[in-house]
Amino acid sequence: MAKQAPIKQEGFVTEALPNAQFRVELDNGHTILGFLSGKMRKFFIRILPGDRVD
Repeated sequence: MAKQAPIKQEGFVTEALPNAQFRVELDNGHTILGFLSGKMRKFFIRILPGDRVD
């Protein structure tokens, strides 16, 4: 079975949740749950409410 490409969207962080998860509002108005990637977690890169994310 072929691996599918990930879906990428832009939005901004509205709320920081526990366990390196975030509530993200997309440009089209939908709200999703996002999380940090491996290198962002490894190097302690901080994401704050209001940050623009991909």
